[in-house]
Amino acid sequence: RDSVASRGLGDVYKRQLFACAFLPLHAADVSDLTWTTTDGEVTITDCDEAATGELIIPDTIEGKPVTSIGDYAFYSRFCCTSLTSITIPDSVTSIGDYAFNNCTSLTSITFLGTAPTVATYAFTGVASGAIALVTFEALNSFGESNEKWNGLTLRSTEAPPQSLEVQLAQMTAERDAAILELSLIHISEPTRRYAIS
Repeated sequence: RDSVASRGLGDVYKRQLFACAFLPLHAADVSDLTWTTTDGEVTITDCDEAATGELIIPDTIEGKPVTSIGDYAFYSRFCCTSLTSITIPDSVTSIGDYAFNNCTSLTSITFLGTAPTVATYAFTGVASGAIALVTFEALNSFGESNEKWNGLTLRSTEAPPQSLEVQLAQMTAERDAAILELSLIHISEPTRRYAIS
């Protein structure tokens, strides 16, 4: 990996792009991942270069929690350029150096938990305009919606909960509409006269 930095990057990327053009592609799944287990925790270390489309990283592998994505795990030097979206489970607490560097087709990364610790250049070179989709509950750990977070634009996957004032106003409007409807029904009924015998 260090040898890539010492050579001319333009030539290296041209050779890699040429080599990747002849790889058969297939839909991504957990079988595309390589990992290590240390002290009962899983670190994703590599991905099959033929994987394409969406990849959902599981929260456990072989019954052990996936807690990190290692350095260079999806780095495009290994041709992981056909992945378009990745879902990262809430169990992941760290993402290593260059983990998704130059994954040029990667347009969205969904985070199911709070913001993990992210190392240097983890998302550099992903698709232009790539977004980080996060739950509304976890958004504060990343920042504000539409802000940049490690080069990705933040988006919330859910609408924010309505304030109590808004909920009360909606309930009041619904109640008033129901009262008005009942009043109109009562007014439209003809008055009946009953003879007393």
